[in-house]
Amino acid sequence: MTIKKSFENTLRPTRRSSNTRQKRSRRASPFSSVAASCIFFAAAIASAQPDDLPRTPTQAQLDQITRAISQLGSSEPAQRSAARDELTKFGELAIPELEKAARFESTRDHEVQSRAAELVENSRSNLAKAKAKKFIAGQAVLSGWPEFASICGDNPSSRELYQKIHLNHSQQIETAIRQPQDLTFADFSSLLGSQNRERIALGLFLLAYPNAAAQPALQTNQLEVLSRNLIGSAGQFFDAKQKHQTSMIKLVCAFLASTDNLPPARKLALLSTLDHPLVDAQLLELTQPNLPPIVRAVAIASLSSAAGPTTLKHLQQYIDDKTSVGKFLIDNPQQQSTSSAVTPKTKKQTVSEVQIRDICLLASLRITKKKPTDFGFFESALSTNSSKIDIKTAGFVDDTARQNAFKQWFRSQEKRPPSQQ
Repeated sequence: MTIKKSFENTLRPTRRSSNTRQKRSRRASPFSSVAASCIFFAAAIASAQPDDLPRTPTQAQLDQITRAISQLGSSEPAQRSAARDELTKFGELAIPELEKAARFESTRDHEVQSRAAELVENSRSNLAKAKAKKFIAGQAVLSGWPEFASICGDNPSSRELYQKIHLNHSQQIETAIRQPQDLTFADFSSLLGSQNRERIALGLFLLAYPNAAAQPALQTNQLEVLSRNLIGSAGQFFDAKQKHQTSMIKLVCAFLASTDNLPPARKLALLSTLDHPLVDAQLLELTQPNLPPIVRAVAIASLSSAAGPTTLKHLQQYIDDKTSVGKFLIDNPQQQSTSSAVTPKTKKQTVSEVQIRDICLLASLRITKKKPTDFGFFESALSTNSSKIDIKTAGFVDDTARQNAFKQWFRSQEKRPPSQQ
């Protein structure tokens, strides 16, 4: 409003009749509105962009920089210190000339070279830290951030994680963006095998880089090695007690979604270590009937206890399908079912059949917070310590117990409101 009024005042003659002024107040000139808008946006752009635009020194500044660089080799400590302080104040304006001075072909004075190189490193570090602070505040964009945000989302936690990654690994990010073919299996193995969260996150990000042309060409055996590295660090960097857990798990999911070369069993081994709703969609992909029953069973057993209605609906489809049950044999534990009284003398080891439907029912009971023993499952089918499903003890004593359990489940579902089914 202030800009618009001041602009109109410059166009308005000094003397006008009251009628003319009244008409002006009722209907502003289209030209004045457009011009005022242009001035407003020009001012906004000018205030938002200076720090991001490349800056070049004036000739006077260039002369000062050149003179200060020559004084880096002075025999007088006070003069060297003054030159260092002056060049530090110039910041990024002095970097190009300092880089020239740090090269042997520019000057043969080794003292000047070493001090110039040190100043370049310090200046770049200070610039990076300043830009990182602006990035956290949403006032700057770091290279690679749009791609990272497309995976992890744009929120304070993901910004903080990426700021730390970029601050220490900006060169690797630039290489991945411009020359992805230069990244090797050794690079990824070093990143994912480290004990540093930022390095692991960087490795996952580079593996799952949204630009298909920038993704590395890795062999199946190499991807398996990388997944084993991730499994080794899962407890340290991916559990709920760790900061940035959501971003880290999203990076894992993006990595797995970006490759078809990793066998289902290896994907499952990694996903089963992460108890989080974000991985449920990929776990459900590993429950398809064309996969081995044991893979399907472990995938279902690994579903998060906080899974939502979509997961429950998917499980219900398998529970309803009696024609494609999928089965495998297990050593039956000592019977602890509440469905029938068993004395210690009658307890013995037998072989029992576990069906995929059994695991689906057990997972559904876990998600809906129902007690498996109330449905005839063995007490050990759901560990009380970790609330994890143990597929080795997830079967029933016989088909009669199984049928009773499913009948009870269907009755409990009928009592639920349609919105919760």
